[in-house]
Amino acid sequence: MSNKQTRQRQTGGRGRSRGRRRGHSQASERRSHDTHGALGPPSPDSGNQTPPLPFDAKPPLTEAVPLDTPSFSALDDQHLHPSLTQAITEDLGFDHMMPVQAATLWELLPPNRHDCLVQAKTGTGKTIAFLLPALQNMITKKQPGAATISLLVVAPTRELALQIAQEATSLLQRLPEYRVRTAIGGTNKDREEKQILDSCHVLIATPGRLIDHMGNEDILWALRQLDTLVLDEADRLLDMGFLPAVREIVSKLPDKKDVNRQSMLFSATIADRVNKIAGLVLSPGYKFISTIPQGEANTHERVP
Repeated sequence: MSNKQTRQRQTGGRGRSRGRRRGHSQASERRSHDTHGALGPPSPDSGNQTPPLPFDAKPPLTEAVPLDTPSFSALDDQHLHPSLTQAITEDLGFDHMMPVQAATLWELLPPNRHDCLVQAKTGTGKTIAFLLPALQNMITKKQPGAATISLLVVAPTRELALQIAQEATSLLQRLPEYRVRTAIGGTNKDREEKQILDSCHVLIATPGRLIDHMGNEDILWALRQLDTLVLDEADRLLDMGFLPAVREIVSKLPDKKDVNRQSMLFSATIADRVNKIAGLVLSPGYKFISTIPQGEANTHERVP
């Protein structure tokens, strides 16, 4: 089979591209990036001082992505929780990984748990690529009743945040004791706050609303043992002016050295500004993995 045919086998057909579905191939569904209803950049507050950006981190490692990807059963040696495996293969019907999942899961899953900057287009299965490692770590470390947030995902728009929350809920459907909550604009803030404080293990948030909630000491307390921080579509977060918000969010989280927090950045484009945010969030020596072939036009490149 030629490379072209192999690519078509992986990306052809209909369906959401979280993995390759059993029985047929799967398309790279493009998520809508309409920002209608999304939070805009928060107004700067001259009274709030946030720490300066640290070193401009440069990706130290680039890894090639194979065209032929393994099945999810290949993760058995990583001791993936059976409920997660069953949710993917039986409930969601995915047998083989998408390339971004094959390239990243072994780096992100315990026991490796590397900090990673991943270059990947939307609609390529990247959500499962960051959710699986984070949820696996949560399940192996947390007691379901523990009143602490294990995973925090920051997304640029409410639409994307809701999609990620839906994916997380699907992966945890066999473990209903773990709760997924959202913190997004256009919703009742007090109700959100009550739900987060009542029980929240996975929090998916947009930057402005998250900062609003972080003004509550009880929510900061719930974040005190955060295991995993993910910035999804980091380039879009920057495009929308959220760098000050990201700096403020990170400054309010516990020092990752104290909590052994894993951090991940996913971005369709990699430029100096993304490297700067990587230096803010990721540990020195983090791994860079690109899943976009060199020279391929990027669907998210925009003319300034």
